[in-house]
Amino acid sequence: MPHLLFIDDHKRTLQLIGVMMSATRFGACESTMVERLSDAEDMLARRTASLIFLDNYLPPHRSFHVPLQRLQAISDAPIILMTSSDLADLGETDIPEGFADYLPKTELSVARLEGLLAAYLGEPPEFKAE
Repeated sequence: MPHLLFIDDHKRTLQLIGVMMSATRFGACESTMVERLSDAEDMLARRTASLIFLDNYLPPHRSFHVPLQRLQAISDAPIILMTSSDLADLGETDIPEGFADYLPKTELSVARLEGLLAAYLGEPPEFKAE
């Protein structure tokens, strides 16, 4: 069963993602929600993640570069950048190097989340066409 890791310093965002996850076809996946990079590192030291969602700003870091490097050092899972705004607002024109994809929080929806999960995890086994 896939294991998902969501890292965001805003508890409300994590709560919203939890509600949305339960509404997706991937609701049976185990999801870990953490507010600090150190908690994510501790979790990844104990078990692997199939897919990681990383907030673009985790205090005390001023950008996503250090958290990305630290996660890549301990996990091979694809990492999706969660942003508060469009990539252009971050000064980026493409998905930043090292990330598999990105998810603007302004576009966070059950359909968008489910689409990303299907793209990186495949269809949930119970819904695959025979």
